[in-house]
Formats: sequence, structure tokens, C-alpha cells
Amino acid sequence: MTLLALLACAEPEQAAPTAAPVPTVQVDLADLTVLSNEVEDRSGIQMRRIHVQAGPDAKAEAEALVATLPPASEAYVTSANDLDVDVRVYSGKNLTHHLTFTPSLDQPERRRGLDRPWVALVVSGLGQNAQAAQTLLEVRMPITLAVTPFSPFSLLHARDAALHHKELLVELAPDHSPEDALAAVPRSSGLLLQQPIDLGNAELGQVYLLDASGGDGLRRPADVPLLAVTEHIEGDVTPHTVRIENLADRNGSVVLLVDVDDPEAVTSTVEWLYGNQTHLRPVFVSEVLWLPENGPD
Repeated sequence: MTLLALLACAEPEQAAPTAAPVPTVQVDLADLTVLSNEVEDRSGIQMRRIHVQAGPDAKAEAEALVATLPPASEAYVTSANDLDVDVRVYSGKNLTHHLTFTPSLDQPERRRGLDRPWVALVVSGLGQNAQAAQTLLEVRMPITLAVTPFSPFSLLHARDAALHHKELLVELAPDHSPEDALAAVPRSSGLLLQQPIDLGNAELGQVYLLDASGGDGLRRPADVPLLAVTEHIEGDVTPHTVRIENLADRNGSVVLLVDVDDPEAVTSTVEWLYGNQTHLRPVFVSEVLWLPENGPD
């Protein structure tokens, strides 16, 4: 049989099946104060992440928006921190919108004495610069220091943290073994995760995890405690202090993260917390995690 005959007998090539398009969900933003509106690609599905400045009752505004959504969509209203309100809108199994409603806030009533909310301050990125930790070590206040393992001054900063009664964490990179990283920074009580890492099979011992990654993709052994960073401070903390105090007042404690390479954030946050100890109690992260029974109701 000739080549032409073979081609004539061949079955036509079947087109690859295509995924059904995700139905569009219309979300009316006309009456909302939108701070940001961004599109994220989640495995080929376009998802909108929208930040909304709400009034004092963010939950009521979120529920009012949900009431306007088309019947074919599904929406869930949640709050991870008892302050901001999240609305997740689904079309079938696909998340199409994630809206965060941030309420306008007044200064909360300030509590004193044993009723003060707890604030744990974490400074990350230590180990690269010999002098970076010096001012922090001299502050007479609980501060948790996160050291990058295998960096030029990680051992120096680990030793100095112990001598100055500071709590020590290991800042874990995805390409580092958690066991090796912990061994490289003596006296550390936990791991700081800036990115989601699979630690499901790791042998971590008596440590805890502090998650600054948002949690997506993070796996850990069931017996290893986990705590999440409440707020990551960048630049001057002053515009954020009312929000931080509201979060602390509602939840009893907050964990703040600043990077040592952001001197404005470090200096302003340390000075603000040090100067407000009459109504805020500085603590180590491990106190927030291990001693909740000693905290505010």
C-alpha cells in the first residue's frame, strides 16, 4: 500500500478535550470602598482578590454583599482574626472571588495590669550582619529573634540572644533540612516559616512552628504546635497601631513580625511597644503558644 493510501485510511486526529469554562460570577462593587482589586491565576482559574474598607460593622456589609450574589454561586462568610471578614465566592468548585472587609476602627478601651493583651514581637533575618542584633539585645523587653541558619553570624546571634534572655527561632528556607537548620542554631525553640513547606515527615522534636506564609501548602507532624503571625509590619508602625490594639483586645494576644532589614519597622515597633507597656504586655512567642491559660480572657 502506498503512503497516500495509508494516509487516506488513517482516522482523523481527535482534538484534545478542553475543560469547560468557569461560569462568570458578577460581584457588584459599586457601593463599596475598594482598596485593591487584583487577579490571581490559580491553576488556570482566574480568581479576584479584593480588599474593601468597610464601616464599623464589616460583617453586616459582607453579608449584604452576599445577599446580592446570583443564586448559582455559593458564598461563605468567615473571620480568621475576629476583626476582618472574608467572603469567598465559588462557581461550582472554583473559587472566583476572595473579598476581605476591613472595618473602620476606634481606639479600644485600654486595659491595665494582668488584663493587658499580649504582644509578641518577632524580628526576622538575623545572622547576616554582625551589628544588626545589638540594639535589639539591649532592649529590656521580651523580643523573639529569628536567625537564618548557616549564615555568617548565626552562631554569634544565637549565643548573644541566650545571654540577653531573648527567645530564638530558626528562619527556615525551603532548601534547608529542618533537622539540620535546628542543629545549626543552638537553643532555638521553634521554626519561622516565611514560605509554605512540607514538614509532614520531619523529625522536629520539642519545637513549635510560627507560620508567616499564610498556611497554603504547609504540612507538619501532628504533634508539633503551630501558631500564625498576626501582622507583618512594613515601614512605620504608627498607622497600624489602632488595628494592632483592636486585634490584641479581641483575641487576647497578637504576634507581630518585622524584618531586621527594615530599620524603620524595627525601630518604630520596638519603641511603640516599649512605650505602651501600661496597657500592652510584651511577651515571647512561646508564651502566647504554651501559656494561654495565663493570658487575658
